[in-house]
Parts: sequence; C-alpha cells; structure tokens
Amino acid sequence: MLCDSGDFKKVLAAAPTIPPATSEGLYYYNCVKPDADKVQSLFISLTPDQRKALLNAFMSEGYDINFWPCR
Repeated sequence: MLCDSGDFKKVLAAAPTIPPATSEGLYYYNCVKPDADKVQSLFISLTPDQRKALLNAFMSEGYDINFWPCR
C-alpha cells in the first residue's frame, strides 16, 4: 500500500535532510526489491535529526509510527 499508492515517495520527498542516495535506497529496498536488512542498515546510517525528519514526514502523510494506543 505505501509503495503502490506513491505515499512512500511523498514521505521521502518531505524529508529533505535525508541524502538523495539514502532516500533512493530506502525506496528501492522497501518497494522495488524488498530487503529488510538493507533497509535497517540505511535507517541506522541516518542521524537523529534525519530520523526525526523521516518520522515527521510519515506523520505529515497521515501515518502513525510506533503508535501504541492506551488499553
């Protein structure tokens, strides 16, 4: 859904602090040739500010990340 709808490209575009090569890798290894290890490696390479920008970009597109409702 995230890839087919084009939302992931919008999310990556909304996080301009992430280097283009990293954004391209995140898209490729999430959507074109899924590889969880490579996605994890790319995510780990992000600085805390870049991770926050990615989180905010997901939220700006209406996605909740690591949301745990109260029970």
